[in-house]
Amino acid sequence: MGFNLNTAIFEDLTTTVAVTNEIGTRLLASTQPTSASLPYATYQTISIASQHHAKAASALRNTLLQIDVWAASNAAAEDASVAIINALDGRENFLMGATELLDVYSVMLQAARYDFTPPSDASEVGTFRVSMDFQVWHAQNVPTF
Repeated sequence: MGFNLNTAIFEDLTTTVAVTNEIGTRLLASTQPTSASLPYATYQTISIASQHHAKAASALRNTLLQIDVWAASNAAAEDASVAIINALDGRENFLMGATELLDVYSVMLQAARYDFTPPSDASEVGTFRVSMDFQVWHAQNVPTF
């Protein structure tokens, strides 16, 4: 079984109908492209905390995952963020992903922030953003020595 959270998140959200109805398959790793069609979402790992017991690492990891929705209107950003929140928040004890499965013990929305980036000149439009932080408890490979 694989242990790549980024792959599992991509596969899970791009096969969730409510999410693809809002952003299609425009779910991108890490950075905001300069020419992507709106709306779309980006995701990145913010931090990883491995859990340990007295003598070694355990098979438990706590990852803070940030997902940002970018859209041309506040309503579109809100609709896409709600679809992502509904797809992830509160899920427990499941396999995430399609081709690379990840044991996920729980996903919890920690925070959501709303932002607007105004256009820098008349050739651009402003961009609305919803930034969401999810705490994901999941399995990890345990090194053996």
